[in-house]
Amino acid sequence: MIFMLIFDEYKYAIKLLNHGFEKFMSNIDLTILAKYFRYIGKSEEQILTDLNNFCTKFNPDFNHVISDSNIKNAIKRSKKRSLIIPKPIPITQKEIDTIKALKDFRSEKVLFVLLVVSKHFKINLGWHDYIANIKRTEICTRAKIHDPKIEKDAIFTKIDRDYGLVDAQVFSRTRGVDLFIKFVDEEGEPIFFVDDLDNIIDFYPHYCSLCGKQIDKKSNVHEFCHECWKDRNREQTKERVRKHFA
Repeated sequence: MIFMLIFDEYKYAIKLLNHGFEKFMSNIDLTILAKYFRYIGKSEEQILTDLNNFCTKFNPDFNHVISDSNIKNAIKRSKKRSLIIPKPIPITQKEIDTIKALKDFRSEKVLFVLLVVSKHFKINLGWHDYIANIKRTEICTRAKIHDPKIEKDAIFTKIDRDYGLVDAQVFSRTRGVDLFIKFVDEEGEPIFFVDDLDNIIDFYPHYCSLCGKQIDKKSNVHEFCHECWKDRNREQTKERVRKHFA
């Protein structure tokens, strides 16, 4: 499985407690559980016991002697940063207008995800800049973009090189690419908040490309309201009939 960013560690810890490891003895899972137990007031001794009990519950073959160092290291890591319970991410009209100016639905969705992720790192993790440190594959997954790689590459070229809305800086092979978001509006009043970071793209407002009316539910293949879509289909049907009998 592809391990994606975990925005809400509290919610993730509850999921682990109910369903077990995403990957058995994952260091990330153990650390988040240790942070959760610390958050709810458990002592270090209790955290050690609870982690051992958790591992035993979801894997009967678990050996606490063999895995003792893994668990103790997770407890040690959990002291470095408290459990992440994200604050909602504010979005302004100016930011939406900048994104809509791309006039390409797929590129807009990618840029919206990048904006929200960069604000999460700044607001909830205390980063100094608005940086989306996230893999391209995950960006596209969260934006619900399923195009071929060449078309995905074109999207990133458009928002980086053509429009200058992000600044991509390549680091080491392990760290990958940091995307600096260059159009964050820190002065404007929020028009809405993204309060479910696992479903970012559901918050992106959609407008009909023809009449400009906001659309509640969005198709993955077109950007029209129901009335304009019917009118467009009707005109396309007329054109097909005309060509057929021409």
